[in-house]
Amino acid sequence: MIEKTDLVVSALIPILAMASLALGDTVQGTVTDAATGAPIYRVKVSADSNRFTYTDKAGGFLLNTESTTGVFAETPKLGRENDPMRSWDAQGRKATLARTMNTRLFQGTLPSLDREQPNGLIKGAATSAANVVRFEQAGFLPMEVTIAGSQSGMAVKMRIAPVDTTAGLHPFLYAGEWQNASFANQTMYIVKGGKIVWSYAMPAAGELGEATLLSNGNIVFCRKTGASEITQDKRIVWNIDAPAGTEIHAVKPIGLDRVLYVLQGKPAYLRIVNIKTGVIEKQMILPVGKPDSPHLQFRRVALTKAGTFLAAHLDNSKVAEYDSATGKEIWSVATGGPWCAVRLKNGNTLVSGNGANVREFNPQKQIVWEMTKTDFPAAYKLNIFQEVSRLENGNTIICNWVGNITPADKPGSVQVLEVTPEKRIVWAMKSWKDPNLNTASAIQLLDEPGIPENGDLQR
Repeated sequence: MIEKTDLVVSALIPILAMASLALGDTVQGTVTDAATGAPIYRVKVSADSNRFTYTDKAGGFLLNTESTTGVFAETPKLGRENDPMRSWDAQGRKATLARTMNTRLFQGTLPSLDREQPNGLIKGAATSAANVVRFEQAGFLPMEVTIAGSQSGMAVKMRIAPVDTTAGLHPFLYAGEWQNASFANQTMYIVKGGKIVWSYAMPAAGELGEATLLSNGNIVFCRKTGASEITQDKRIVWNIDAPAGTEIHAVKPIGLDRVLYVLQGKPAYLRIVNIKTGVIEKQMILPVGKPDSPHLQFRRVALTKAGTFLAAHLDNSKVAEYDSATGKEIWSVATGGPWCAVRLKNGNTLVSGNGANVREFNPQKQIVWEMTKTDFPAAYKLNIFQEVSRLENGNTIICNWVGNITPADKPGSVQVLEVTPEKRIVWAMKSWKDPNLNTASAIQLLDEPGIPENGDLQR
């Protein structure tokens, strides 16, 4: 956490228009650590006047508002009145508000909180006319506190929330390889409210891997022996079959008209194809560790927002980034058996690995966040972490693939994990009956914002 509010403001974007907080308005948002950008907790404030003030002795938090209502507060540390970050409303009240894409940020003074993860204790100070502050921290039960006048040394103790083990926490698309230790009857699902609302069983033998639900309702997926796009009424509208001696385990939509896939073999080809015309618009050879063993060469390869290619070299124990024009490697990091690599919005790279681990590397190749098997209860029976993704709230979703453990152990194992940045488990899905979703290789949460085919999801 940084010490001066003006340092936080310097990184924000000036706003073009302002609005005032009216009587009875509600502002809700996420308090974020200004130094790291990591979400800490959500807060909702119901105001009975058009002014409220929080006091943060360190000045180190931002409030990401989910409301379109502007929030005004005295901000004496922000500098001169002609500062481009300072605006004035019609009544002459000082205010600072910044807009980042579609999100508004309230920059002012917020409660200084000391977070004690084991018991959920929150300490701080607040000044208000008569506001209700609702604290919501992932992994804890929400707590509401009424603030009348000024309070200091305020302590809020939130009870740890039970871990959700059902399939109902999120709506999602789900696929897994080697279901029932077989290549036959492989099925992917859309689950909402804990119930299967759509499924597709492949008519031929294969191995379901990566899958993406598009904004038009179609699903782009790979199946080891090829890749396809299927509609909700189960019509195949695009298909590529892998020639003998090759496999396809990585496929990503690029908009609604193009698909990136990797044809694993000797050599391995990365291709971008226009699925409307059938024209291969880009082809480059990806280096591999085992040219004669295509099965384990790749599981995830993606086009980044910067226009580069990011590849998890499963057989080469590294993640590498390639220039899309020249094919030259421009960045890499050594990591054992990577199944999935995701370029995050903060510029770091999230990687899952064979040894049931997830690591977040910064551009300098340093591990800045990590979860290993020892961070989880032994009863979860962790095996291989396949797909990993980062949610907008800062939590991480992990697919725990258990296709090769004993049948007796599978019902007691978890298929999907959701963990907070503090490594608290929010979701540990066990869905082997009613419904039986089988093994987990890919999951796309359908309650995340963004357009999947535009690369808006961190997966």
